[in-house]
Amino acid sequence: FSYKQFGCDCRKNMRKILPIMIVKGHSCRLKGKNIKPYQGKPLFQWNLERLLNLFGGVVVDSDSDTILDMSSSIGAKIHKRDKLLLGDETPSVPIFQSILNDYNGYDGMLNVQANSPNTQSYLISRAYDILVNEHCDEIITCYSDGGRNGSIWGVSASKLYSYNDFFCVEPDVFIVDDAIDIHTQKDFDDALKQRVKVTIQDSAP
Repeated sequence: FSYKQFGCDCRKNMRKILPIMIVKGHSCRLKGKNIKPYQGKPLFQWNLERLLNLFGGVVVDSDSDTILDMSSSIGAKIHKRDKLLLGDETPSVPIFQSILNDYNGYDGMLNVQANSPNTQSYLISRAYDILVNEHCDEIITCYSDGGRNGSIWGVSASKLYSYNDFFCVEPDVFIVDDAIDIHTQKDFDDALKQRVKVTIQDSAP
């Protein structure tokens, strides 16, 4: 099932959630990580294509014109990152806020991480559905051992704009996703091995 055929606000009396991806052009530990070739595509493109297959109106935020051009070429809307939000130490929350500031009329957003290319589509749909149906104000993914990875992170607008500490994330709901979050060459190599296991079935078990 795909919400794309209806648009993100397809059902009455339910939240209108904006699907997004934030993608840096620069990476300290693994140079050019987000556009590094991964199984025949730029790494970030795997999850972007999953978003585009599920939803209409997907927005990509980046400080890189190259990434924005690549995203636009496959159907995403683009959002050039605010100059005040550049840098490796910028938390995600103010970037999320800046996107919603420019895309009015949404009740929240769902971000899928660029550097978790093995995240599966059914998990994205599940997180989106929970937010749309107003079951919670914040949802985030974690590994099976409980460690947070944020491969999928959704927040209602009311929660997003009430953050007092951008680094203190207290979600209402966790979803397990063991897709490797890539930061280093070792992570990249391990993700390729994991990819063999999930390529065949990118859907609910």
